[in-house]
Amino acid sequence: MSRRKALTVFLRENWENTDYQTIDVKLLRDPALGLGITVAGYVHRKEEIGGIFVKSLVPRSAAVLSGLIRVHDLILEVNGVSLEHLSHADSVRTLVSSGKQVELRLIRFPPDSVQTQCLKMLQEQVAHISVSRVHFCFFLLLFLSLLYKEGW
Repeated sequence: MSRRKALTVFLRENWENTDYQTIDVKLLRDPALGLGITVAGYVHRKEEIGGIFVKSLVPRSAAVLSGLIRVHDLILEVNGVSLEHLSHADSVRTLVSSGKQVELRLIRFPPDSVQTQCLKMLQEQVAHISVSRVHFCFFLLLFLSLLYKEGW
C-alpha cells in the first residue's frame, strides 16, 4: 500500500462503515508520568493523517492502569474538543494543555482493518528510519575517529 493510499484510509468517510469501537476514558494526569501515553502523527510531504495516535504506553501510568487505552488508538477528542480537523501540532497542543483531569474519546479500529494495518506499516517505517539514522551516526563517528587517528 502506498503512503498516499495510507493517508486516505483515515478520512472519516472511509472508516464510518468500519466496525470500530469508541472508547471514553477519564485520566488523572500524574506530575511525573503525565497521562502515560506517547503519541504520533504521520506526515508525508504536505499531507498528514489528521489527529494523533497512541504510539506507546508508559508503564505504571494512568493510561496503563485504566486498562482502556491501546497502542494505535486514534485520539478523537480531548475534553470534548474534537481533534478531527486540527493539524498534528494543534492536536498535541490541545492534549498537552488539557489540564489535570482529562477525558479522552478514542477510536479503536479492528486488528484486521485497513486502518490498523496502515498504522503498523507507518510505525514500522518510522522505526526503520530511526534505526537507519542511528546506523548513519555510528558510521559517521567511526569514520571521523579513523580520520582523527590518521592525523587528518
